[in-house]
Amino acid sequence: MSRYFMTVVLCTAGLFANALFAQPDKQYRVRGEVTGGARDQSGISVELVDMSHHLAVDKATLSQNGVFEFNHVATGTYEIRVVDQDGRVLRSEHYVVNQMGGDVTIALPDTATEKPTGDSVSVSRLKHQVPNKARKAFAAAQKRFEAHDLAGSADRLREAIALDPEYLEAHNNLGCRLLSMGRNEEAIASFQRAIEIDPLAPYAHGNLAVALLNQQRPAEAEAAARVAIKTDGGISKIKYVLGMALFNQRKFTPEAAQVLRQSEDEFPNARLAAAAVFERLGEVKEAKAELKTYLGTAGAIRQTEVKAWLSRLK
Repeated sequence: MSRYFMTVVLCTAGLFANALFAQPDKQYRVRGEVTGGARDQSGISVELVDMSHHLAVDKATLSQNGVFEFNHVATGTYEIRVVDQDGRVLRSEHYVVNQMGGDVTIALPDTATEKPTGDSVSVSRLKHQVPNKARKAFAAAQKRFEAHDLAGSADRLREAIALDPEYLEAHNNLGCRLLSMGRNEEAIASFQRAIEIDPLAPYAHGNLAVALLNQQRPAEAEAAARVAIKTDGGISKIKYVLGMALFNQRKFTPEAAQVLRQSEDEFPNARLAAAAVFERLGEVKEAKAELKTYLGTAGAIRQTEVKAWLSRLK
C-alpha cells in the first residue's frame, strides 16, 4: 500500500489555522477563554485588534468562567489583547481568522511579577512584549503571504526575529514558509527554535511533526505529534499527522485507525489510510465502509484505484 499523505502546514499566529485556505469573503466566530492570573477577572476584558490597520474592531467581556467571544469577524490577521480595568495589556496573542481557526486559550501569569524559575517554565506563560517594529514586520510578512509571496514573507519574518529573537509566532510562521518552499531541514530548525521558546506550544510541535514526516522520519514525527496532542488534543490536523506517522511505520493498530477516523472530515486521504489499517486488522467491513465513503467525497481523486481495492475486498 502506498503512502496517502497530504502535507498539512499548520501556519499559525497563536493557534492552529492555515492561511492557505483563507476565504476573504467570509466571516467567522472567534471564541476563547482566559485562564490563570491572580487578578479579579471581573475587571478584565478582551480586545480584538486588526493588525492590518492597527485598529481595535471589537471588545468583549469575560463570562464567569473566563470565556469570551467575537462574532462576524472578517478573515485576516488580528491581535487578541487581554486588558485590565485600567486598560493595561496583560497578555496578547496573534490570531489568523479563517475557516480553519479554532478556540484559543490565553493563560495569564500567576502574578504580575512572575519570572522564570527554571528551564521547565514555559515562556508562553510570561507577559512577553513584542517590540512594535517586530509586530509591523510580522504583519508585513502576513501581507506578503496573502499575496502568495512566500520568499518575501519569509524575509519579513526573519526581520521580525532579528528585532525580537524570542518572537515565538515569527519562528513558527517562518518554519511554515520554509516548509511550503520545500526547505524541510530549515523549517525543522525554525520549529525547534519555537519549541525552545515555548515547550508547550502545540502548533510548533505539530508543524515539526509535519516537517519530520516530509523528511521520512515517521518515528520522530510520531513523538512530536504526541506532544502536540497532549497539549491540545482537539486538533484534527495533528491527529491526521499522528495517524500517518503510525501508518508509515507500519503500526497498523486500533489507535492508528482511531486518530485517522477523527481527521477524515478534513482530510479525505485519511479514509484510505484507515481502510488499510482496518484491512490489516482483519476488519474488512470497516475497511469497505471507509473506501465507499471516500468515493463519495469531493477529494476522491483515486477513484479507479479505490474501486479496484473494493472489488478485491469483496
